[in-house]
Amino acid sequence: MHTSVKPLKGFGGASVLEIVDDHQSDTYRAVYTVKFKNAIYVLHAFQKKSKKGIKTPQQEIELIRQRLKVAEEDHKSRTRFIMSNKENTSIRRGSNNVFADLGYADPDTHLLKAQLVNRIDEIISEQKLTQIEAAKIMGLSQPDVSRLLKGQFREISVERIMRLLMRLAAKLILL
Repeated sequence: MHTSVKPLKGFGGASVLEIVDDHQSDTYRAVYTVKFKNAIYVLHAFQKKSKKGIKTPQQEIELIRQRLKVAEEDHKSRTRFIMSNKENTSIRRGSNNVFADLGYADPDTHLLKAQLVNRIDEIISEQKLTQIEAAKIMGLSQPDVSRLLKGQFREISVERIMRLLMRLAAKLILL
């Protein structure tokens, strides 16, 4: 088991697991279950926002419990269920494009943008650049770099993101 994966307390053993990862000074968690033969259900993924301690907030635990029950029922009968918040919830296999799965307009372009921004983030991390240094190289302000890396790039064209990536990569070649 990977070091960032651990059993989630309160679920009786290692059938409900939690992945905790930090990115850009934020903490993200994904909870899934391996309780069922030939199936893995992702129960919840969220950004931890609490400023107090590392404990998973109780409201998140309750949501995970609800979704685990839905997963148990789904695994038994493979039919649709309605969660307590009255939203229709069906469980289905996703595609290779999360933006298409979520119903975004022009999902292929959004996926391409996300992949390009991910490469920008990788270069910044690999080169141990600060956002200020990266901003200077790309010709942006630090807040613009922060927004870009947090996924706020819907209004930015693919071409502009490519130019930002090329500026960053060109700087690396010169180093």
